[in-house]
Amino acid sequence: MAPAATSDDSAAPVWEDRAHTPQNDRKAHLTMDWMKTFAVGCTLALTAGASTSPETASSITSVRAVELANAAAPDGVAGVFIMDVRGSEATPDVTYLSSELDYRDQRNLAIVITRPAAEALEVSLGAPPADALRGRRILVEGIAERVQISFSYQGIPVGAYYYQTQLRVTDASQIRLVDAL
Repeated sequence: MAPAATSDDSAAPVWEDRAHTPQNDRKAHLTMDWMKTFAVGCTLALTAGASTSPETASSITSVRAVELANAAAPDGVAGVFIMDVRGSEATPDVTYLSSELDYRDQRNLAIVITRPAAEALEVSLGAPPADALRGRRILVEGIAERVQISFSYQGIPVGAYYYQTQLRVTDASQIRLVDAL
């Protein structure tokens, strides 16, 4: 917008509205895209060096982790994530901790603990992590990534899939207890 001519030089300028044209709308759209990209980049830069202290506000919530991982896909987001463990499941190879009761929920942050890390956690916690951490608040250090999960029938992919945000834990020191829910 440009200031309109005024008859009184001491008066504040009066702003004219520009007509909405396809060119102006496209410029505004490109500017908004750039601003969104810039905002996500700034957020990632600020959270990448987050402190591991539970007393600080620099830990990233599970909901925010999902948002950042989706925005950064296919790359991940490094940081320290705070999460309430609402669901868990153990398989022979990995243990899953979920921030939501339904692990397929788009808002879910899934912590995937490798077998060696789960065994080390079991020693320190006195119980398998799937049992000991359910209902607890934890801090997890790592990289949250958006992962494609394919549906299958009798071991054969059926062509359908969904995305899940996962954080892989390969060392027990990546997880720390904060408190109970």
